[in-house]
Amino acid sequence: MEATWEEALQALKEGLKEARGEEVGLYLAHDATLEEGLMASELAKALKTPHLDFQGRTAAPASLFPAATLEDLLQADFALVLGDPTEEAPILHLRLSEFVRGLKPPHRFAHGTPFADLSIKERMPRRTDKMALFAPYRAPLMKWAALHEVHRPGEERELLLALLGDKEGSEMVARAREAWEKAQSPVLLLGASVLQDTVAAERARLLAERKGAKVLAMTPAANARGLEAMGVWPGEKGASWDEPGALYAYYGFVPPEEALKGKRFVALHLSHLHPLAERYATWSSPPPPSTRSGGTW
Repeated sequence: MEATWEEALQALKEGLKEARGEEVGLYLAHDATLEEGLMASELAKALKTPHLDFQGRTAAPASLFPAATLEDLLQADFALVLGDPTEEAPILHLRLSEFVRGLKPPHRFAHGTPFADLSIKERMPRRTDKMALFAPYRAPLMKWAALHEVHRPGEERELLLALLGDKEGSEMVARAREAWEKAQSPVLLLGASVLQDTVAAERARLLAERKGAKVLAMTPAANARGLEAMGVWPGEKGASWDEPGALYAYYGFVPPEEALKGKRFVALHLSHLHPLAERYATWSSPPPPSTRSGGTW
């Protein structure tokens, strides 16, 4: 049913009237801003609730690793990729295309950065020896990596042990390890298959640490590192973004249905109506302004 903003805020107040602070869950969208993250973190502290998280958070935090920038990638002499940047972080597909062509970050002048990079030429040769890529399926960027191999899903732990030199791996892994050791300024790129496995992630952290390398974590959440820095993370016994647990919850996205079942109050802040919102939400946000009329939603 439609309501005015005044009626909606009153309904929100009434719905949370019986809630104890520790029963409330606050779950932000994957692309929530730092400001939203800070406000949610402070509100969670005030409520004394452990139920605080963001959509797409991985088991191992992005902040576990020393962060590499896109400029660091272009300045590197070798890139070791565990995952599929084309699918997981398309901007990295573009930067890796520049990386294997030997392109460097444009010079920054006092008045700004040039819009056009005149060092880019047509049909530039690619240095495929500068990249090694391992993924659980054939990834598009393997065509630019002289060292590449498809491994079975779930073998990231064993792959990283071999890259660390703690067990024997395939010939391709051995060659990638040799290239990694010879590199002066390598960068490690990690996909979700590593980040969702805390053991594999710790081995990746150790691999980077031993070499003094920086890491680009290809997290599903666009602002994972920023939200982690703002303290958006489940506390002790707190339910994560895709789990049930909090009896009263705010979501900035549509969570899995299992997370919505059994709740006393659900507030969904969405850009459009969703079947799960119709089924479970006690309170849902307005659609985009172009579809609203007057003061109702």
